[in-house]
Amino acid sequence: MINVVVLSSQPVACAPWLIYNCLKKYASDILNVRYVNVRAHYNDGRSFPYDLMWTDKEAKDIIRNANVIHFHNTLDKLYVPLIDKKKQKVYGTVHSCPRQQNWAGLLEFCHETFVIRQPMQIKEYPELKTLPTLFDIWEHLPDETRKWDKIKIVYCPTSRNKVDHPSGKGYEFVMPALDKITKKYRNISVLHFYDKAYFENLKLKRGGHLVIDDVAGHDTFHLTALEGAAFAQSVYTGVGIEEGYPFLKTHYRDIDSYLESAMRDFLAIKTFGEIARRWVEENWNPKIQCQEYIDLYTK
Repeated sequence: MINVVVLSSQPVACAPWLIYNCLKKYASDILNVRYVNVRAHYNDGRSFPYDLMWTDKEAKDIIRNANVIHFHNTLDKLYVPLIDKKKQKVYGTVHSCPRQQNWAGLLEFCHETFVIRQPMQIKEYPELKTLPTLFDIWEHLPDETRKWDKIKIVYCPTSRNKVDHPSGKGYEFVMPALDKITKKYRNISVLHFYDKAYFENLKLKRGGHLVIDDVAGHDTFHLTALEGAAFAQSVYTGVGIEEGYPFLKTHYRDIDSYLESAMRDFLAIKTFGEIARRWVEENWNPKIQCQEYIDLYTK
């Protein structure tokens, strides 16, 4: 049994916990995985699941006794004195874009550093190998009780401020478009929030029919898109069919015209959602993706 500990300074939109959760579920016969975090919430009120906090008594011993250390996104100096690079394998995964300047420490300290397998990150870190963003699509299934006489649009961007705040994501284009579409069509509703705990967030999102990713307008997608695909929702984001993804490629500036077209054909919304669900089943199977982590940790 190989002892692995995933380390993070903050929730990183739940990505490190998802690594821990999937490996614990699908690789428990090979790996004993733990997850230690410095904080499990954001300043805007959102909270995320965790295994251990840095302040827990056993956290330090788990780090010292691990065979494999896996930093996600940042190299927190709190952890460094506990790590023996001569005896432990130390890996890092970059999640944020280069402008956040968090990658230098990982590249310098870790034996090997990877980047998450999302289009923008791959483009901005071309020298790094990739690892998949683990997300258990079998834990997140479509809501088969959804009615299709009314459409619920989900827009819950990652932001320090509410979505209708002038400095919030979507204020200039998305929120006006959503306001316009709901005033025009009585059978349309919008779900938007920013401060829910992670599992409450997912529970609310699951009842939607169409999801707008918060990176529409950029050549990538976020975890929100994978969640929407797992829930069999029609996903509007920054990449689409031409890039090999089952999403509807759009830009914030044009979102009103895309929504207007969608409202004329509820069946198309349902069909795109079903296609997206089939795609994640074929291309985002956590059992298969966990094997990449297992191969790394056991080499």
